Amino acid sequence: GAAAPNKEADHERAAQAFEAAMRAGDRTPATRQLASLASSLHADALARSKRFEAAVAAYERALALGEPGAASSTTMRYNYALTLMQRQQQQQQASSSSSSTIRDADDDDDAPLAQLEAVVAADADHAEARHALGLLLLRRGDYETAASHLGRAVDLADGVEDPAYAERRYNYGVAVLKLRRTGAATAAFRDVLTSRPDHAQAAEALTALGVSLSVDKPPGGRVAMTTTPPRPAAAAVSPHAAATTTTTTTSSGGGDAPPDTTSAAAPRHYPIYPYEALRAPGPFPDDVRVGEREMHLSDEEFVRVIGVTKDVFAQQPKWKKDAKKRASQLF
Repeated sequence: GAAAPNKEADHERAAQAFEAAMRAGDRTPATRQLASLASSLHADALARSKRFEAAVAAYERALALGEPGAASSTTMRYNYALTLMQRQQQQQQASSSSSSTIRDADDDDDAPLAQLEAVVAADADHAEARHALGLLLLRRGDYETAASHLGRAVDLADGVEDPAYAERRYNYGVAVLKLRRTGAATAAFRDVLTSRPDHAQAAEALTALGVSLSVDKPPGGRVAMTTTPPRPAAAAVSPHAAATTTTTTTSSGGGDAPPDTTSAAAPRHYPIYPYEALRAPGPFPDDVRVGEREMHLSDEEFVRVIGVTKDVFAQQPKWKKDAKKRASQLF
């Protein structure tokens, strides 16, 4: 509640005081570093309050004042990249709630991508930056480079007991699945279940690949998996550990046209696939209806990605459907 705004104000006052000292002629390295640190702490507090636009500006001030090669600068740059991604997500959610034109996600990814590449160049073993960079590249369709960064992030995890291991390994599995390396993807998803038997997304991804698993814990605690007849399921990737929320949005302006009922025709069979196998630019599995990719999501994943149930979506006007699909890279 009140503590966060107070911290924001305290850090902002400290940054302003150091910057005032610099304007008065004190440009010693120590003063610059203190001003940079204060601006960075102010940015951290703003980001926690979801004031991403202001946080981005504060990080930019901190980076401009800091020493480029310093370890603190690498940490700031990583946090700056995450905040750029959070701001992008916030803007996309706002855009999808209106009939305004939705910008190309690749353009919005350029800034955080450049920052994450700079972090990795400065610290090749920065596992979190590798993971975030891999996710951005996965979204852009550069699956080969994404798999390379995600694989390295997995290697940098502190063993399978590391809480980060399962998510990194899962996302690596998604990347190699997009490259149609089904064997490597299957192995990755199995590894996820070995370390986290409750990882529903990995289990659903294996089911979508035709491997329905019954998971038991035999003596010794390891996971035993037996293959049973497949049934459709789906999996999804967390785009970003610090910002993975999806909200139900409503449209403003333009007035609703009569509901588009084209999808209310005779039932069709839509094999279920993970979201990452369906988002643009492809390639897509052979049995996917490219113009109706959203229908290949599981019911639960559909709500998380699109923001409404399939039944509600079916009754919406075409322009609203198209806006949601664009925002989710399913158009």
